[in-house]
Amino acid sequence: MKILFKINHPAHYHLLKITMSNLKQLGHQVFIIARRKDVLESLLINEDYQILKTCKGKNIFDKFVK
Repeated sequence: MKILFKINHPAHYHLLKITMSNLKQLGHQVFIIARRKDVLESLLINEDYQILKTCKGKNIFDKFVK
């Protein structure tokens, strides 16, 4: 199964990292839409998550339109 997460803040990553890790271990594909905030992008890259899109838009529609 393909699963998409939208993460806006590094705290959201820390909240969801165990869930995302468990899903990957079960064989699911985890995709992430992330906002460029503080160190969020580098946290995701260090953990080998596939980032679909990063931008400064505040709502999810901005991320797909740009």
